[in-house]
Amino acid sequence: AILDTYDLMSEIYGTDYLTLNKTLDLRNLQSLIRKVLGGSSDLGSLVSENEYLSMGDEYSSDRDIQKTVLSILDRLNNTLVNWNNEVFEPVGKVNMVSSRKANQLIDSIISIGKTADKNGYQSIPEMFFKTRKKLLEDDTDNMNNGVCAVVRIKIVQDLAITREAFTAKLEIENMDTFTMENISVEILITNDEQL
Repeated sequence: AILDTYDLMSEIYGTDYLTLNKTLDLRNLQSLIRKVLGGSSDLGSLVSENEYLSMGDEYSSDRDIQKTVLSILDRLNNTLVNWNNEVFEPVGKVNMVSSRKANQLIDSIISIGKTADKNGYQSIPEMFFKTRKKLLEDDTDNMNNGVCAVVRIKIVQDLAITREAFTAKLEIENMDTFTMENISVEILITNDEQL
Protein backbone atom coordinates (compact mmCIF):
# COMPACT_ATOMS: atom_id res chain seq x y z
CA ALA A 1 0.00 0.00 0.00
CA ILE A 2 2.85 2.35 0.73
CA LEU A 3 4.32 1.66 -2.72
CA ASP A 4 0.85 2.02 -4.25
CA THR A 5 0.52 5.38 -2.50
CA TYR A 6 3.85 6.53 -3.96
CA ASP A 7 2.80 5.20 -7.37
CA LEU A 8 -0.52 7.06 -7.09
CA MET A 9 1.24 10.30 -6.17
CA SER A 10 3.68 9.76 -9.05
CA GLU A 11 0.71 9.29 -11.42
CA ILE A 12 -0.95 12.45 -10.12
CA TYR A 13 2.22 14.55 -10.32
CA GLY A 14 3.46 12.94 -13.54
CA THR A 15 6.93 12.44 -12.09
CA ASP A 16 8.60 10.22 -9.49
CA TYR A 17 7.04 11.30 -6.21
CA LEU A 18 9.97 10.27 -3.99
CA THR A 19 12.43 12.29 -6.06
CA LEU A 20 9.99 15.20 -6.25
CA ASN A 21 9.41 15.16 -2.49
CA LYS A 22 13.18 15.28 -1.87
CA THR A 23 13.71 18.03 -4.44
CA LEU A 24 11.21 20.64 -3.31
CA ASP A 25 8.86 21.62 -0.54
CA LEU A 26 5.48 20.49 -1.81
CA ARG A 27 3.34 22.34 0.74
CA ASN A 28 2.60 25.42 -1.39
CA LEU A 29 2.00 23.30 -4.48
CA GLN A 30 -0.30 20.96 -2.57
CA SER A 31 -2.11 23.95 -1.08
CA LEU A 32 -2.83 25.28 -4.58
CA ILE A 33 -3.93 21.83 -5.76
CA ARG A 34 -6.35 21.57 -2.79
CA LYS A 35 -7.75 25.01 -3.69
CA VAL A 36 -8.28 23.93 -7.28
CA LEU A 37 -9.88 20.60 -6.38
CA GLY A 38 -12.06 22.35 -3.81
CA GLY A 39 -13.26 24.79 -6.45
CA SER A 40 -11.84 27.88 -4.70
CA SER A 41 -9.18 28.70 -7.30
CA ASP A 42 -9.51 31.95 -9.26
CA LEU A 43 -11.00 29.84 -12.09
CA GLY A 44 -13.00 27.54 -9.84
CA SER A 45 -11.73 24.06 -10.60
CA LEU A 46 -8.77 25.03 -12.78
CA VAL A 47 -5.43 26.71 -12.10
CA SER A 48 -5.72 30.29 -13.32
CA GLU A 49 -3.00 32.01 -15.31
CA ASN A 50 -2.21 34.26 -12.32
CA GLU A 51 -1.88 31.24 -10.00
CA TYR A 52 0.23 29.47 -12.62
CA LEU A 53 2.56 32.47 -13.02
CA SER A 54 2.73 33.03 -9.25
CA MET A 55 3.71 29.40 -8.65
CA GLY A 56 6.28 29.65 -11.46
CA ASP A 57 7.75 32.79 -9.87
CA GLU A 58 7.96 31.05 -6.50
CA TYR A 59 10.29 28.42 -7.98
CA SER A 60 12.14 30.72 -10.41
CA SER A 61 15.50 30.30 -8.63
CA ASP A 62 15.83 26.76 -10.02
CA ARG A 63 14.77 26.35 -13.67
CA ASP A 64 14.48 22.52 -13.46
CA ILE A 65 12.22 22.66 -10.42
CA GLN A 66 10.20 25.49 -11.97
CA LYS A 67 9.73 23.41 -15.14
CA THR A 68 8.60 20.41 -13.05
CA VAL A 69 6.12 22.49 -11.01
CA LEU A 70 4.61 24.09 -14.12
CA SER A 71 4.34 20.66 -15.75
CA ILE A 72 2.43 19.41 -12.68
CA LEU A 73 0.03 22.37 -12.92
CA ASP A 74 -0.45 21.72 -16.67
CA ARG A 75 -1.15 18.07 -15.83
CA LEU A 76 -3.75 19.08 -13.24
CA ASN A 77 -5.54 21.43 -15.65
CA ASN A 78 -5.36 18.93 -18.54
CA THR A 79 -6.74 16.16 -16.34
CA LEU A 80 -9.65 18.24 -15.03
CA VAL A 81 -10.59 19.56 -18.49
CA ASN A 82 -10.38 16.11 -20.10
CA TRP A 83 -12.25 14.32 -17.31
CA ASN A 84 -15.01 16.97 -17.50
CA ASN A 85 -15.22 16.15 -21.22
CA GLU A 86 -15.34 12.41 -20.37
CA VAL A 87 -11.85 11.69 -21.69
CA PHE A 88 -10.33 9.58 -18.93
CA GLU A 89 -7.13 8.25 -20.49
CA PRO A 90 -4.22 10.17 -22.00
CA VAL A 91 -3.91 9.90 -25.77
CA GLY A 92 -0.54 10.46 -27.39
CA LYS A 93 1.62 12.82 -25.36
CA VAL A 94 -1.20 14.48 -23.41
CA ASN A 95 0.07 15.31 -19.91
CA MET A 96 -2.80 14.05 -17.75
CA VAL A 97 -3.62 11.51 -15.04
CA SER A 98 -4.80 8.10 -16.23
CA SER A 99 -8.15 7.43 -14.57
CA ARG A 100 -7.72 3.66 -15.01
CA LYS A 101 -4.29 3.61 -13.36
CA ALA A 102 -5.35 5.96 -10.55
CA ASN A 103 -8.46 3.87 -9.85
CA GLN A 104 -6.45 0.63 -9.78
CA LEU A 105 -4.02 2.10 -7.27
CA ILE A 106 -6.83 3.56 -5.15
CA ASP A 107 -8.64 0.19 -5.15
CA SER A 108 -5.43 -1.53 -4.05
CA ILE A 109 -4.86 0.98 -1.25
CA ILE A 110 -8.48 0.58 -0.08
CA SER A 111 -8.13 -3.21 -0.13
CA ILE A 112 -4.93 -3.10 1.92
CA GLY A 113 -6.59 -0.63 4.30
CA LYS A 114 -9.41 -3.13 4.83
CA THR A 115 -6.84 -5.87 5.49
CA ALA A 116 -5.11 -3.64 8.06
CA ASP A 117 -8.45 -2.91 9.73
CA LYS A 118 -9.47 -6.59 9.70
CA ASN A 119 -6.20 -7.50 11.41
CA GLY A 120 -6.65 -4.91 14.15
CA TYR A 121 -4.29 -2.21 12.90
CA GLN A 122 -5.28 1.45 13.12
CA SER A 123 -3.71 2.30 9.77
CA ILE A 124 -1.72 0.95 6.83
CA PRO A 125 1.55 2.49 8.12
CA GLU A 126 1.00 0.85 11.53
CA MET A 127 0.50 -2.53 9.81
CA PHE A 128 3.59 -1.93 7.65
CA PHE A 129 5.91 -0.96 10.51
CA LYS A 130 4.72 -3.66 12.92
CA THR A 131 4.95 -6.33 10.21
CA ARG A 132 8.40 -5.08 9.21
CA LYS A 133 9.54 -5.21 12.84
CA LYS A 134 8.24 -8.79 13.16
CA LEU A 135 9.99 -9.83 9.94
CA LEU A 136 13.26 -8.34 11.16
CA GLU A 137 12.87 -10.19 14.47
CA ASP A 138 12.13 -13.41 12.54
CA ASP A 139 15.23 -12.83 10.37
CA THR A 140 17.35 -12.50 13.52
CA ASP A 141 15.78 -15.68 14.97
CA ASN A 142 16.42 -17.52 11.68
CA MET A 143 20.08 -16.45 11.64
CA ASN A 144 20.45 -17.87 15.15
CA ASN A 145 18.73 -21.12 14.10
CA GLY A 146 20.99 -21.85 11.12
CA VAL A 147 18.88 -20.37 8.30
CA CYS A 148 21.39 -19.07 5.76
CA ALA A 149 19.16 -17.16 3.34
CA VAL A 150 15.92 -15.25 3.25
CA VAL A 151 13.91 -15.11 0.02
CA ARG A 152 11.40 -12.37 -0.72
CA ILE A 153 9.13 -12.13 -3.73
CA LYS A 154 7.48 -8.82 -4.49
CA ILE A 155 4.76 -8.48 -7.12
CA VAL A 156 4.15 -4.81 -7.77
CA GLN A 157 0.68 -5.09 -9.29
CA ASP A 158 -2.60 -6.61 -8.21
CA LEU A 159 -3.14 -9.47 -10.64
CA ALA A 160 -6.81 -9.93 -9.80
CA ILE A 161 -7.60 -6.37 -10.83
CA THR A 162 -5.38 -5.78 -13.85
CA ARG A 163 -5.36 -9.21 -15.51
CA GLU A 164 -2.27 -8.03 -17.36
CA ALA A 165 1.37 -8.97 -17.29
CA PHE A 166 3.15 -8.07 -14.09
CA THR A 167 6.61 -7.35 -12.84
CA ALA A 168 8.01 -9.42 -10.00
CA LYS A 169 11.25 -9.07 -8.11
CA LEU A 170 12.99 -11.97 -6.39
CA GLU A 171 15.53 -11.12 -3.71
CA ILE A 172 17.80 -13.65 -2.03
CA GLU A 173 19.71 -12.32 0.96
CA ASN A 174 22.67 -14.51 1.88
CA MET A 175 23.01 -14.29 5.66
CA ASP A 176 25.93 -16.70 5.82
CA THR A 177 29.61 -16.25 5.09
CA PHE A 178 29.58 -19.13 2.58
CA THR A 179 28.84 -18.57 -1.09
CA MET A 180 25.49 -19.93 -2.23
CA GLU A 181 25.80 -22.27 -5.23
CA ASN A 182 23.51 -24.33 -7.44
CA ILE A 183 20.44 -22.22 -6.72
CA SER A 184 17.32 -22.82 -8.77
CA VAL A 185 13.99 -21.07 -8.60
CA GLU A 186 10.63 -22.44 -9.65
CA ILE A 187 7.63 -20.16 -9.39
CA LEU A 188 4.13 -21.55 -9.79
CA ILE A 189 1.28 -19.07 -10.07
CA THR A 190 -2.23 -20.44 -9.61
CA ASN A 191 -5.76 -19.16 -9.26
CA ASP A 192 -8.17 -19.95 -6.40
CA GLU A 193 -8.81 -23.41 -7.89
CA GLN A 194 -5.04 -24.09 -7.99
CA LEU A 195 -5.06 -24.00 -11.81
